[in-house]
Amino acid sequence: MTSVSDQQANGRAREDELLLDLPSFLRLFERRGRSIMWLLGAGASRSAGIKTGWDMIWDFKRSIFRSQKGVRESALPDNNDPRTRRIIQRYFDDQGNYPVLDDPSEYAAYFEAAYHDERDRRRYIDEAVSSATPTHGHKVLAALMEKALCDIVWTTNFDRLVEDAAAARFKTTGRLSHGDLNNPSTVLDAISESNWPVYGKLHGDFQSRRLKNTAEELRSQDRTLRRALVDACRTRGLALIGYSGRDASVMEALREAIDAGGLSQGLYWFTRGDGEVFGPVTELLHYARQNDVDARLVEAQGFDEAMSELATFLPALEGLADAFRRDRKGRRAAMPEGKRGRMLPVVRTNAFPITSYPQMARLIDCKIGGAREVREVLEASGRPGIATRIRDGVIAFGNDNDLRAAFSGRDIEDWSTHPILDKRLAKETGERRLLRDALFAALSATSGLPLTYRRGETLVLANPRVVPSDRLVGLGYPRAVSGVVGSTGINWNEACSLRLDFKGGRLWLLLEPKVHLEWGEENTAAQRNEANEFVRERTARRYNGPSNSLLESWRTILLGSADGDVSLSAGSFDKGIGASFTISTVSGFSGRDV
Repeated sequence: MTSVSDQQANGRAREDELLLDLPSFLRLFERRGRSIMWLLGAGASRSAGIKTGWDMIWDFKRSIFRSQKGVRESALPDNNDPRTRRIIQRYFDDQGNYPVLDDPSEYAAYFEAAYHDERDRRRYIDEAVSSATPTHGHKVLAALMEKALCDIVWTTNFDRLVEDAAAARFKTTGRLSHGDLNNPSTVLDAISESNWPVYGKLHGDFQSRRLKNTAEELRSQDRTLRRALVDACRTRGLALIGYSGRDASVMEALREAIDAGGLSQGLYWFTRGDGEVFGPVTELLHYARQNDVDARLVEAQGFDEAMSELATFLPALEGLADAFRRDRKGRRAAMPEGKRGRMLPVVRTNAFPITSYPQMARLIDCKIGGAREVREVLEASGRPGIATRIRDGVIAFGNDNDLRAAFSGRDIEDWSTHPILDKRLAKETGERRLLRDALFAALSATSGLPLTYRRGETLVLANPRVVPSDRLVGLGYPRAVSGVVGSTGINWNEACSLRLDFKGGRLWLLLEPKVHLEWGEENTAAQRNEANEFVRERTARRYNGPSNSLLESWRTILLGSADGDVSLSAGSFDKGIGASFTISTVSGFSGRDV
């Protein structure tokens, strides 16, 4: 009997036989270009904030489970939590009338079980894709179309990211010939007339009333679109990216194309290389190789990354990367520290440049102790203001009358001003501490979230009344922002850590999304370990796309939704020295200078 580990090893060995490195694909694509079509799956839209099929399946399962068992939303941790998935999956396994875990029919079966009416399924898809905008990868794909390096693109997605990117690139919506379930003949006609570029939606546009989301509908995949795909494969190759291969109708079409002697220019299936490839995919590739098709697995980190490599490598797109950087110039700040990358996509950091900040503070020479006593005196007075201690005295922002009243009992000897010099901000000084307190107070006032201080860290916690779960994109599912860890009694909160740093001659605001735990002395070591494990599992699947979305969500909560620079103030100190800041809403990026 073959063990599970032996089966996994055999599977990996079969995959290794198929591997083609990305640089080799780039050179291959340079030679074949427009003779290779692209097929985009849900993974190509994930960095735009759209759920993948895997996300949706667990969304459906969780919804059915909660309704059947009478479980409230907050009682179950995130869908990415392995324990939650085990509980839910055990329920469906016990029912005996649902597909087994990872069966290709899971998506259709659970979607239909969760939402019987086509209109409800349409609403679900509509909500899932309506707010997405094209990513860097979609923009590069549109540039490939413009340079006649990409004639045909297929997708199983419902979003309009490719159409939007093409419209922006061509400055018109008329250049791209696209068809879905409402007008499938458009695709066939465009291909026969060489009316490039062409975009075919095998599962239909999300605005279509004929969305294909149930087993019966998927089995009757529109024959015209399927025929167009098979026919196009006769003289071309196909690169599939962000696609799992779980749609039986699409897999059958590809097998039909192979049987007809198609895919003469190759079959290239992109994979992230972070797990075993779906079995039917490797089977299809081996079947293609048996029929003299150059069928390969190509490892790349994702859709955006692969497209960026193409944009950098292809001579026809020379200058495209620079153009993208120029478009962002003035909106994006380059981080001056660390080793720089040479190719896009540059890496987004969590640091937002502070382009202006106070250059002067009030200086009060009086008899008082350290910074802690300064804060206590100001708080006890009930007067608004921000203050701390340096060697020369108290430095503060606030209305002069309020500050005089607050420190009147401390024998004020001198009342003057104190400059805030850049050289005093490179280290942890009183001046830097004052700016940090003022900036964080301004962020608290803008967001409506109070500051929380825990173990030397400043946080804002996602209060559900102020920050409902739909404001934080990238959480995973369930989309809760707070709760209790199991039976431990330990509260958890989605939170954002705030930091102020000075690098490269300028100030930076650093935002770090995280999950915060609140426990007391009554909690045992075992309970704390369980809570820490909960946090690790909740955040384990926050890869680049979800992490970027979560960072952007916190940015809009704390700085506002507008692009460009925003102005924040720690208070209305019109009769004294105030604290105003200007911050860019676009974070710093590592990479080449821009």
